[in-house]
Amino acid sequence: MGDLINLYYLLSEIFPGSMEIVLNTIIIAAATFIAYKSQSIKHPRYFSRFIVLIILFLLIANAVFLGLIETGDKKVLIVLTILMILYIAVGCFAAKGPIGLSKWKLKKLEEMIDQGLSWDRDDLFSKKPFYIMDFAENYQYELLHAKHWIILKNYKKAYEIYNGIIESKLFDDEKKKISIEKAYMLYGLGDINRATGILESIKDKNDPNYLMLKSMITENALDLDNAVIYLQKALNNISITNNGILEAMIYNNYGRIRRIEGNNLDAIYYYRKSADIAKKYKEKQIIHTSFQNLIHLLLIEGDLDKSNAYLKEYEDLIDLNLLGDAVEYYNLKLELSRQKPNGISEYSIVDNYKNLRERLPQFKKLQLDCSTLRILFNACMNFDVVMDQIYSNLDEYFALEMPYKYFSLKEIEIPLREINYPYCHKYALIYKRIADYMRTKALTDIEEYISSLKDYEINLRCQMEKERVGVIKEHIKPYNFQTIYNHMIDIKDIYKRNGMLVDMIITDLDIADECFAPENLEGEEIKALPLEKMKEHIEYAEESVSKLKKYPIVDEFNIRLAVYFFKLKDESKAKKYLEKFESGGTTIANYAFWIQRDYRFLKSKLRIARSTSDP
Repeated sequence: MGDLINLYYLLSEIFPGSMEIVLNTIIIAAATFIAYKSQSIKHPRYFSRFIVLIILFLLIANAVFLGLIETGDKKVLIVLTILMILYIAVGCFAAKGPIGLSKWKLKKLEEMIDQGLSWDRDDLFSKKPFYIMDFAENYQYELLHAKHWIILKNYKKAYEIYNGIIESKLFDDEKKKISIEKAYMLYGLGDINRATGILESIKDKNDPNYLMLKSMITENALDLDNAVIYLQKALNNISITNNGILEAMIYNNYGRIRRIEGNNLDAIYYYRKSADIAKKYKEKQIIHTSFQNLIHLLLIEGDLDKSNAYLKEYEDLIDLNLLGDAVEYYNLKLELSRQKPNGISEYSIVDNYKNLRERLPQFKKLQLDCSTLRILFNACMNFDVVMDQIYSNLDEYFALEMPYKYFSLKEIEIPLREINYPYCHKYALIYKRIADYMRTKALTDIEEYISSLKDYEINLRCQMEKERVGVIKEHIKPYNFQTIYNHMIDIKDIYKRNGMLVDMIITDLDIADECFAPENLEGEEIKALPLEKMKEHIEYAEESVSKLKKYPIVDEFNIRLAVYFFKLKDESKAKKYLEKFESGGTTIANYAFWIQRDYRFLKSKLRIARSTSDP
């Protein structure tokens, strides 16, 4: 400081009367030069703090030069110097991430999310703390907010949060992270092309998150060999300092691919590795995924003892007092009971349903009622308990926003179509009211909702387009096969353009299903045009299914192909695909009622056909 004062006296002799202006100009020029030469200081997160630092320095320097602070008062100068150093240190740390109270609050928020409280606490992000103001703090807050929506499987809201972050204020590693996260969300939303485009812009091609998503996109295109190569590269590039989450995800994806390839022994091995890592790091979401995959596959393989052992271990790792864990466990138990030899019991469904329902907020109660109704209906069980709840809340279903309103009413309508009236008069009134909605308002609601969707919501848009076809088919008269067919072809094309090959195959099967709708029959024969299209799309589906190897949905494809070939009077192929389904190991109880109905129909017809042809 003494040298600076001597320099001041020297300059004051050279520039008498204008010393303050000269010094301020020199300091500003020096600061500008430093900022220009330093890439770090130029960054928005540092530059604003650097400007404040210069202003503080100018204020102190001018106070000293003007005599407002005595140069001989060393205590004051030491205190000011310490304050400047503290400002620099705090400023640097605050630019990189949250500090102080904000850091503590964000850590607590992260712990609550990791514990699984996203389901239980609707107020987690209802109000941002007033003291979270700095960009670095807001950035971490938004990352947690997006994670909250991902856990709730709302990829649109998570994507919108990522998309709203100002990238110019991010460091390079943060920009890469946000780009990859956006690509993940777009993948989940079905916009594979946009997700791929984002990945192509990432310079670090060895980032394990980048490689894992590349593997998922490649797997989606059914290129399993390259999907495995990307996974291996991701595993090779994981830092030893990682928290295990990414490693567990990679091993889980390895297991899925090996299962698709038909090597269940290897799939179990990788699922087990994923589950062990998730257990070690207490990562709740990966625990749910890995343990459930492992338990399911062991059961399909017939290893009931090991499946039950891992189920017990899974129960010990989750907390059934938490709503998210309870929902996962409830759904898992239902899925397992369908696969077990003694099957699913009405008591276990209704008892678990009642226990879970009383803990849910009203909106989620409405959704649980609908899903449980479908489960009971598919299992051919009495659904009065659930239908009574739906009856008492029917007005609330009609008040829901789209698409929840349409899908809820559709779920209620499906089983009600199958019961014989007057089974119960109040249920008949429910059915009449819903049928009136489907006939007069559903199409308008669907079309308005489709028009409101963002262009990246590919999965939801195609789903709603399929629902539009269903409403047109059931409720718009006269029936026009060509219109419905053209619409379904357009949906298939959207899937094709986005590299969603499995969904393309499903659409081919849906077209085949539509071709033998009652309106397309003359007597018991399919009309010429629907018959031609049915043969065409079954051929497409059959060719595509062979590429899917042991993909989990192949079992459903096999039973559907068996039915469609039987409709085409090709009994040998019908029998071939029926046998493929039965060798897959998944019981028919896992499927929707209409697939179960077709399966029973096919079994009876093929048995009759064989008996009549026997000598």
